Amino acid sequence: MQSQLNPAHDPLLLNLKNVALKGGERGPLYDQGVLAVIGEIERKGHFIHDGRVGIVLLMKTEEGMSQKLLTSQELTEGRAILAARGWSLDQGME
Repeated sequence: MQSQLNPAHDPLLLNLKNVALKGGERGPLYDQGVLAVIGEIERKGHFIHDGRVGIVLLMKTEEGMSQKLLTSQELTEGRAILAARGWSLDQGME
């Protein structure tokens, strides 16, 4: 029988949450990401990665490359994700 994760009692999640709430060494954007993931785990009991975030990662990877990894529509979507949050590409990566 597999036990259910209880985020309210899981030491790893509690530790990550406490570090992020205090301000971890990776910066506020990273802390916000950690808290968003933990918040979803607390609400839903699990975390499902939003595939759109991968577009931002590929945008950064594509910088300076001659080969294009993303379509123009995907680039537009990635820029919209960043603009909606007021982030630069580097901040989106963080």
